[in-house]
Amino acid sequence: MMGCGKSTVAKELGFFLSRHVVDVDDVVCARAGMSIPEIFQHEGEAGFRQRELACVEELVIEPQTLVIATGGGAFVQPITRRLLLSGSVVVYLRAEVATLVARVGTAEDRPLLTGGENVKAKIERLLAERSLFYEMADVTVAVDGVPPSVIAERLADFFLEWARK
Repeated sequence: MMGCGKSTVAKELGFFLSRHVVDVDDVVCARAGMSIPEIFQHEGEAGFRQRELACVEELVIEPQTLVIATGGGAFVQPITRRLLLSGSVVVYLRAEVATLVARVGTAEDRPLLTGGENVKAKIERLLAERSLFYEMADVTVAVDGVPPSVIAERLADFFLEWARK
């Protein structure tokens, strides 16, 4: 979910595992030459999701060499979810609504949180809609009150142990 710390934890995890980190949102924006809000404005969410899927399709070819941070909506998309689950270990960073609200702030750069209802209500709605999908991840980690470096170190230990099996 947006604001749970995916990008930050991914960078830390990449350091611990000596792996290259790819943030899908960054790749999508670089390729489009636009920010996420601009992509949403010009192409809508569907256009953004198509770009996101194309990126994930390329990245999962060699998942064992990467730490991939996706956007919060990527795993909700059936094809993207199937790709990620088929050859990767997927981690769900679970955060409470209060934590997510505090981290996203005014949410001006988050198209799914702009307009009508307040940020907290939108996050609650999105989390309710997405939780079923997020729970399909291979590993779930509660992140509230835990520093990203500690989360990443725990995940690195998990992945190193998993790789030995």
